[in-house]
Amino acid sequence: MNPRSDQDLKNQEQKLQKEIYPSTLKQVWESRSPAQLRSWFSSLSKPGKIVVGVVAASVGVTLVQLVLKIVTAVISVAILAGLVYFGYKLFLSRQRA
Repeated sequence: MNPRSDQDLKNQEQKLQKEIYPSTLKQVWESRSPAQLRSWFSSLSKPGKIVVGVVAASVGVTLVQLVLKIVTAVISVAILAGLVYFGYKLFLSRQRA
């Protein structure tokens, strides 16, 4: 095959992929404006609004917990590293004396 037909095949493949998978997740979220989300939420029934609110709150609480656990782990590792360092220094200073 010559380079020209290879490039044509690649272009055709890309076009077909765009047709099959027209939007990525980012494009889907970008296409949703806050006004559209508000109108969608206001169109829900009262039980639907409650369910969406509960799910959103639980996702929010889960994300906050995740961040706090990561911060706690980082602080714990830093404290442990400090204790190991000072223990090592103390052991070396006793060994030299």
